[in-house]
Amino acid sequence: MGNYNEPRNFATFLNDFPAQNRLTVRDGDGNLMRNADIWFYYSVANGAQWYSTHYDNVPDLKLRTDENGQVLVGRAPFAADGQVVHTVGLTNGVAIVRVATPENVAYGYLESRLFNIAYWGGRTDFADHDLVVGRACNSDGPDLTGPAWDARPGGPALNLTWRSVPGATAYRVYAAANLGKPRLIGTTAETSLAVNLSGSIHWWVEADLGVCGTRRSDMRRFFVEAPRRRAVR
Repeated sequence: MGNYNEPRNFATFLNDFPAQNRLTVRDGDGNLMRNADIWFYYSVANGAQWYSTHYDNVPDLKLRTDENGQVLVGRAPFAADGQVVHTVGLTNGVAIVRVATPENVAYGYLESRLFNIAYWGGRTDFADHDLVVGRACNSDGPDLTGPAWDARPGGPALNLTWRSVPGATAYRVYAAANLGKPRLIGTTAETSLAVNLSGSIHWWVEADLGVCGTRRSDMRRFFVEAPRRRAVR
């Protein structure tokens, strides 16, 4: 029925979370926010559009960090019933977080995908996460510049190129050949990578922005003919 599998179980995998999670909370300068009140706001409304979000001004969960700037948040601090959904009228995979000390009040976002990644990485019982609040982060990913979409560059040795992202400390380049499994093919601090690829290639770049997380480019496709083997007589 379109974007889900019967019997209407789409997005159930989004609820793969460690049984317990701990946040280490820092401000935009990297300082621990010790003994701070931390309030979580959930997306709760039934909107008219697919994947709508709506946050009211009433905190849904109130906790407090300890002397180490840490706080246990349980399994799923994203919904009152502990269930993340992604459907008609609601998506609630992101909580808005308010962190307050006598000197500072800052806001940030906690994404449920961090919990998913920890769970799928084997941390099913307990996982640690960093949460940075009060920092303005660039939302744009790398802009791929070459090869162009559906280009047929000479190869298989060629350069993949993209525009820089402010604040990026490294770029991870991924590629899949002939609709195979994507793999990491290189990491660099530059805005190009020399590769040796052939076939129908889909590729993208992920920028590492440090405390601001990661940003991913759009995906591109190009074609490179495999080198012909010479017959041995």
